[in-house]
Amino acid sequence: MTMGFSYQSILAAGSILVLLACPSGGSAQTLEQALAQAYRNNETLNAERAGLRVTDEEVPQALSGYRPRLEMTADLGKRYLDEKGADDQRQTSTTAPRSIGLSGTQSVFNGFQTSNRVRAAENQVLAGREALRVMEQTVPAGCGNCLHGRATGCRHPGAAKAQP
Repeated sequence: MTMGFSYQSILAAGSILVLLACPSGGSAQTLEQALAQAYRNNETLNAERAGLRVTDEEVPQALSGYRPRLEMTADLGKRYLDEKGADDQRQTSTTAPRSIGLSGTQSVFNGFQTSNRVRAAENQVLAGREALRVMEQTVPAGCGNCLHGRATGCRHPGAAKAQP
């Protein structure tokens, strides 16, 4: 008795194995969904957004020039004194010196340095936003041209990487 496998039974078994091995439900995306995913997951755009967040932080730092500066100091210690006097008597004493200090300064006029720093920081933020806007317009457009290429390994610099 020989066990012969027909071509149809091998094909059916292979198809079942392929269906079981594949993740359930291959989801199809619309063009809008694919572009939105490319926009969210693009490394170039995410790096540009992170750089803009860093630039945004410079505005509050520049505005801090308008705020008063406060300094507080505190000293606390213990002093032990053990001495022998002129009459050969030993004297000891223990003290705990302490002090607290608070000082504040407010710039009244610093030659327009603070206002110029704020204006420069705000202009850097505006420039960064425009650079991000240009990047957002060029990168997804490149991905839209290469949507078919995602499956075939497109090497377009703006193409989003296919998610596993």
